[in-house]
Amino acid sequence: MPHRGGRVAIFTAAQETLIVDMVRDNNLIRLREIRDKVIANNVNFERIDDVSLATIDRVLRRQKMRMKLVYRVPFERNSARHKDLRYEYVQRILKLDAMARPHEYLFLDEAGFNLQKRRQRGRNIIGQRAITEVPGQRGG
Repeated sequence: MPHRGGRVAIFTAAQETLIVDMVRDNNLIRLREIRDKVIANNVNFERIDDVSLATIDRVLRRQKMRMKLVYRVPFERNSARHKDLRYEYVQRILKLDAMARPHEYLFLDEAGFNLQKRRQRGRNIIGQRAITEVPGQRGG
C-alpha cells in the first residue's frame, strides 16, 4: 500500500545523495557544518529553511554512513620529488661530515602550534575507513 499519514520526507533521494557526497568529500565534516551548507544552498535545497541535526544523522545512517576513528595518511611523503630531496639532503650532510673542519647542525621547528588538536572521528560508508591527509612528519 502507498505511504499514508505521518510526516512527508524533508529530503528527496537526490538531496540525500548530495548530503552523502558532502561527507565523502570531507570525512571530518560535522553535522552542524552539513546543516549550514544545506540551509545556505538555495539551488539544490530550495525549500529547506531549517533542518535538525538528528534529521541529517538519520539520513546518513539510512545511507550506511557511520562514525569511525579517522585514519591519517601523510600526503606527499613518499612522492618521487620528496625522495629525491631527502637523498640530496643526506648527500649534503655526508659531504659536510667528510670535511676537515667540524660542523654543528641546528634544527629549527618553525610550526609554532600544536598539531595534536584535531578531530579524532569522521564519517564514511560502512566497510571503508574515514581517511584524512596530514603533514608527513608532524604529530602522532
